[in-house]
Amino acid sequence: MEEPLPRARLAALAGVSIRQLERLFEKHMHTTLDRHYLTIRLHHAQRLLCQTRLSVGEIAVASGFRSASHFSRAYKTRYGHGPRNERSLTFLHGKAVDRGAPL
Repeated sequence: MEEPLPRARLAALAGVSIRQLERLFEKHMHTTLDRHYLTIRLHHAQRLLCQTRLSVGEIAVASGFRSASHFSRAYKTRYGHGPRNERSLTFLHGKAVDRGAPL
């Protein structure tokens, strides 16, 4: 989770150039590789917030962010509230909430 596969490796595995990989990914996934990876990391962090008692800093590192502040900003941009608020809401309601999972 902390380190994504390098684009050159992904492209080699797919048998295409890096640029072609980026174009194909965006065409079929309707997002960029960077945005998709950020979504995966934030979803992973959300699960850790809801299901563990790890600190926000530990979750940031485990989810591939360079700092807790960078993680908190990205989290707030994505979910509309910070990671500490997520944890408070989760424990206030007494259950884990996985907002990324289908109902």
